[in-house]
Amino acid sequence: MTDAPKKKMSKGCLISIILIGVVLVITVISFMYLPGMLREKMLTSFAELETKITTLNPPGYTTEQIEELFSGAMTAFDSGWVSQAAIKNASETLMGIGSVDSLSADDAVKVLEALQMMVPGADGLESMGGDSLTSPEMKHSDSTVGSE
Repeated sequence: MTDAPKKKMSKGCLISIILIGVVLVITVISFMYLPGMLREKMLTSFAELETKITTLNPPGYTTEQIEELFSGAMTAFDSGWVSQAAIKNASETLMGIGSVDSLSADDAVKVLEALQMMVPGADGLESMGGDSLTSPEMKHSDSTVGSE
């Protein structure tokens, strides 16, 4: 008894399997690096916005307070301390303003108020323990910032 010879896979089928494999590898790699790329873009945008707002010198805020708000907002966002409602409100505020180039003092105040909602203990621009906004004590806060 002789075994029947195996049929070879057609070239079209082989090429399609290879292409599907390549697409899967690219998809997995992009999902691994996408959060880092988005975070870097957000950091760049935040730095540009912080510089512009500091230059505008909005009424009621000092340069140190502005720096603390931006630093605290990024720390809170990275750590997951911010509620989805606060993130949505801040995003809508930033989208409503439009371009950083056409930012007015009133728009800057709106942005800073939205950032205050994202930062735990930002009402007095200090954390619960009286330390700066980026202190490690904020991790132990029982309150959820910006929750409704």
